[in-house]
Amino acid sequence: MAAAAAHPIGPDPNLKQALASIYEHSAGFLNGTDGSEVNYAELFSLLEGDAYMGDEDAAAATSSGSHPISPQGSAGSPLVVPASTPIPPLLPVPAPSTTGPAPSSKRTSRGGQRAADRDRDTARDTGVDTSKRTREGGATAAAKGGKQAQVKELEAIAAQKSADLERLQRENEELKFKQKLLEKVVVVRDHQLKVMKGHLELLPQPWCNQQQPGVSACSAGGLCRGSGTDGSGPLSAAEQIRTQPGACLFGSADVVLPDVNVEMFRTLGKQQLIDGWKHFLSEVSIPLLALETNSDDEAAASKLRQLAAEVSFMLKHASLLAPDTMMVAMQTHLETMELAAPEPEHWRHVLRTLELTPTQTAELVAVYRLFEKLMASIHAERRHINAHLAKGLEAQHSEARFATAQTTVSPECEVLQMLQRSMRREKAAHLLLRGYTYGATLTALQFVKLGVYCYPHMPDANPLLGALAELVAAGDAP
Repeated sequence: MAAAAAHPIGPDPNLKQALASIYEHSAGFLNGTDGSEVNYAELFSLLEGDAYMGDEDAAAATSSGSHPISPQGSAGSPLVVPASTPIPPLLPVPAPSTTGPAPSSKRTSRGGQRAADRDRDTARDTGVDTSKRTREGGATAAAKGGKQAQVKELEAIAAQKSADLERLQRENEELKFKQKLLEKVVVVRDHQLKVMKGHLELLPQPWCNQQQPGVSACSAGGLCRGSGTDGSGPLSAAEQIRTQPGACLFGSADVVLPDVNVEMFRTLGKQQLIDGWKHFLSEVSIPLLALETNSDDEAAASKLRQLAAEVSFMLKHASLLAPDTMMVAMQTHLETMELAAPEPEHWRHVLRTLELTPTQTAELVAVYRLFEKLMASIHAERRHINAHLAKGLEAQHSEARFATAQTTVSPECEVLQMLQRSMRREKAAHLLLRGYTYGATLTALQFVKLGVYCYPHMPDANPLLGALAELVAAGDAP
């Protein structure tokens, strides 16, 4: 009975009012003779029982011992309802559920927990896979980057090695070029020394026996032979003057030269040398013009060969046996006969008419650089000699009595031999430059053109090669 006291709420008042109204207005219909009577006591027991009310409401009604609507109704008369009369439902019947019974909270909780666990496991597995893929991708990228760096490093090393190889090859070619140049210089200088000593049986020049690129070699006996235009036999006259220096023509069988008179050349005067040079110019102009007009004119080429050999013979021995006369003649204007040096532009114009090959240009510039080094050494020696001579000039101001009492050698006497040696070195340097240019580098045709276009001056190798070196340095090689 304690449960009834805790829950004072009874049956629904609206339901009681509805039942009372039905009882008042339908007493006769419900108690008709064509049907059995309704057991109201049983009906109200159903309405008041557990089937209608909740467990707590039923307990409260039972504990109170009475109900506001008794089985006998509100008027005390029994309520009789025919059995065949349908009774409307007293309570609204909920629609049947199509989704089945709702899951309990415990099952929902377990399902949610399992779903959460699955999501967490999936997220963990996904994170592990992602992290693993990230690590693997990073390792792959690092390995790829490392290989690329190694490839670039190897490419850089290969490029450096290739550059070093090219540099060494260039240096090797330069060394070979210098070696051949120095060997040729030594041969030329050795021949000059022997001629100056009177050993004239060495004709033709020994460097003519050396095979040169694009130039046929002369035989040891002096006859220059090579492949002609038909591939065999001696060169034609036109080919010889275009490929061989004038000095290499000295031993040719069809070239006539006088015997060398050493004393005649030693006593050669300036005017004699200039007259011989002017005679050459007067004779060479006609065949040179004919050959320039017709490059295959053998008669003109043969005449030029003879004249080129004669003038080369004269200048060679005049330079070696009368160097002072040769130096003065080269500085003389051939029209006024006065000492006058031409302008630098004069030599640049002459160079453009020679049509030098790249090999000739390289050799001439290289030998000129060698000449410059020799002259620099000579000039340094001259400064030292001048310093000694200055001491002698100071001694001239001393008293005559002191000068006569002096027993030591004067500074002038001490430097005399040094000065003579320095002068000989200077002459030798000019002889070397002249002999290498005219006798061993320029072809006979180029030397003839040089003599013609130098007029009114004689050829001078020093300013000529100086102008060539300047043009090459300026990138304007002829």
